[in-house]
Amino acid sequence: MKLESIVQNLEQKLRNKLPGPVAHQKMMPSVPNHLRFRTEAKTEAMEGSVLILLYADCGKIYLPLMRRPVYDGAHSGQISFPGGKMEKSDNDLVDTALREAYEEVGIKKEDVKILGTLSTIYIAASNFNVLPVVAYADARPSFLINQYEVEEIIETELLHLLDAVNIKYKEMIIGEYTLQSPYYDVQGHVVWGATAMMISEFLTILADAIVPD
Repeated sequence: MKLESIVQNLEQKLRNKLPGPVAHQKMMPSVPNHLRFRTEAKTEAMEGSVLILLYADCGKIYLPLMRRPVYDGAHSGQISFPGGKMEKSDNDLVDTALREAYEEVGIKKEDVKILGTLSTIYIAASNFNVLPVVAYADARPSFLINQYEVEEIIETELLHLLDAVNIKYKEMIIGEYTLQSPYYDVQGHVVWGATAMMISEFLTILADAIVPD
């Protein structure tokens, strides 16, 4: 599988109707009565975006995830894509994703080519509507970690995410809820929640865009 052979098809697929909640549900946590969380965008929520960036290195395709530091907040220590809150200086949410990716992990805007966006997903824990922006780079970025916002970059091989053996399940206690949650096991890291749901939608679209070598 080569990056050049999928980006053109992926760009086209992203223009079509997106799988959205159907793909999200595959990786959505549930409480014991099997109720699932609603993820549709809410008009009163804050706006933000994240960057899903594909790049090739040594014949393999990767995308960068990052582990946030432990802090007193909703997403302490969790694995996410680079991204954050839309600022007044941003022209749109694509600008937000690119600015945040540069500020957090040093990905330069001029090295990135935008392919499209996924479905907006609502994150109740922080009251954000988040738009995943899909892009690629011709070469591995020269990462530079903002140590205040990022503990670690996790360069994740695409084939690893596509392998169903790396989808696992565990019980999590979040506030008053005991959740049964699917997650991606990435280098021993638990990638769950909104990030896992974004990955699920991305992989659903990607599956139709992959051209056999």
